[in-house]
Amino acid sequence: MDLPDLPALEYIGDQGLFSQKHADFILSLAKMGYSLRACAGAASIPYRVVAQWVDLSPPFRIAVEIAMAQRVFHLEHRLLSTEDPTQGKILMQALRRSAPEVWADPKEAPPDVTQIPQAITLTVIQPEPRALPGAEPPVIEPNAPTTTTTQ
Repeated sequence: MDLPDLPALEYIGDQGLFSQKHADFILSLAKMGYSLRACAGAASIPYRVVAQWVDLSPPFRIAVEIAMAQRVFHLEHRLLSTEDPTQGKILMQALRRSAPEVWADPKEAPPDVTQIPQAITLTVIQPEPRALPGAEPPVIEPNAPTTTTTQ
């Protein structure tokens, strides 16, 4: 995969001034599968400036969302096309980072707190003491199980 030609980009500093040349270059890389942070680095722009552009420019935000979706498509296409298990694992990891809402590992997903009951009752059963060989057997008083309720 060849990188697009880097246009003659003027240094914009970190003031966050929007540059269409820079934005087009970032989008061309994002569509190829690069992360937004990598795109910012390739364009010699601080990532926080690109993040400001996303926040402040609705057309750029929409273009970035489309480019990131194309990135996921690119990764999924490569995953479905590979026969190499190692390559498949690498692509799965990239997909988990690129689209965690779709590709998150179910073992790593946070628990669904809506399914936890409001009050949980725990019953603690204390074991009965045992006498040591050759010792007097202890007097055992019956104990009721201890019940604890947490909120």
